[in-house]
Amino acid sequence: MENGYHDKRRFQRFLLSLPLRLLKIFSNVEYHCRTKNISPCGMGVIIDEELKPHTRLEMWLEIPDGHEPLHTQGEVVWSEMIAPNIYAAGIALAEYDLVGMSRVIKIAHSQAC
Repeated sequence: MENGYHDKRRFQRFLLSLPLRLLKIFSNVEYHCRTKNISPCGMGVIIDEELKPHTRLEMWLEIPDGHEPLHTQGEVVWSEMIAPNIYAAGIALAEYDLVGMSRVIKIAHSQAC
C-alpha cells in the first residue's frame, strides 16, 4: 500500500498522467488506465479495477511525441482502493528502458515549462 509502503525509490519520479494499456500476461485480460507518475524503474497508475500484487503485466504507454507507444513489462507491487471503484497501484518495471524514459522525460519537461 502506498500509505504504508516504505519508499525504496532509487530514481526521480515524474508526475505524468498518460494513457496506459495493460494486459495481464497469464489471463489476457486487458485494462485501460492512466499513469499517475513514472520513473525508470516503475510507475503509479490509477485504474477502475483492483490489480493484485505479483500480477505480471504487458504494457503500452501512450507518449504524445508522435512515435509508437512505449512497450514494456512489469509486475504489480502494491494496490489500494482510493475511492469506490477507483484504485491506485504501483508497478515495478521488468527492465530499464533508457531510450523510452528519455521520451517520458522530454514530455515531463515540456509540461513543466
